[in-house]
Amino acid sequence: MRPLGDAMHHLHLLTRMGQQLGLEFTHAFETGEINAADWAEMVQACRGCDQPQACQHWLQAQDHMVDTAPQRQTPAGCRNAVQLLKLCADAR
Repeated sequence: MRPLGDAMHHLHLLTRMGQQLGLEFTHAFETGEINAADWAEMVQACRGCDQPQACQHWLQAQDHMVDTAPQRQTPAGCRNAVQLLKLCADAR
């Protein structure tokens, strides 16, 4: 079994992914869409990813796109894609 990735690094990746998708995690917490246990599970899932560099490259590519509208997709293989996209749908 592969060791989990650095918690702070994956916390940063997950936060950036949310920002790229147009999510306001603070608002999601305030409205009860997610709670501390949900957040911890998402960070833990991210830590278990064996390709965090793919996420970093995807985020960097999104940073350089001209269109500033939030994306409603995640990189292929994202372990939190379902949860993130559900939060996006709930935020509409």
